[in-house]
Amino acid sequence: MTPLVLRMEALNAEVTPPEHTLELTPGQPAAPAAFTLTAPAEGAVRVRVRAYQPTRLDVAEVGGMYFDVEAVSAAQATADGLQAIAIDLNLR
Repeated sequence: MTPLVLRMEALNAEVTPPEHTLELTPGQPAAPAAFTLTAPAEGAVRVRVRAYQPTRLDVAEVGGMYFDVEAVSAAQATADGLQAIAIDLNLR
């Protein structure tokens, strides 16, 4: 199994939890990782996801992406507020 650390940051929003560690098995899909974004106001939020692969000596960044989501009030938030993303990574 290969560990992969996903870290999420957002401008003007809080991310909970800030990172997840996935255990990758060759030939198997990774388990999903869920993050929650809490913004102080409605509007667009820029999100950054970075992926890291721990090695014996350090941690290597292996990929990432930016995307925008629309923050809505708690009264408007529903299961439709879920967003799935996929990132192509070059693991070592």
